Amino acid sequence: MDQANLISELLVKIDKLTRRLEKAENKIAVLELENSELKARLNSNSKNSSRPPSRDGYQKKPAFP
Repeated sequence: MDQANLISELLVKIDKLTRRLEKAENKIAVLELENSELKARLNSNSKNSSRPPSRDGYQKKPAFP
């Protein structure tokens, strides 16, 4: 294999890896956005959203304040 072919193959591999990296970075951005939205939904309750208090669930109060 001559040097020109080797360089050509390496450039093709670099291009493929660059495209895979871009796809992975885009997917990470989408998943981070989804994660933050789900965390916000999980942390919502009747005091910080329009949810009724009955949807808050049961939370036992501490015996000694």
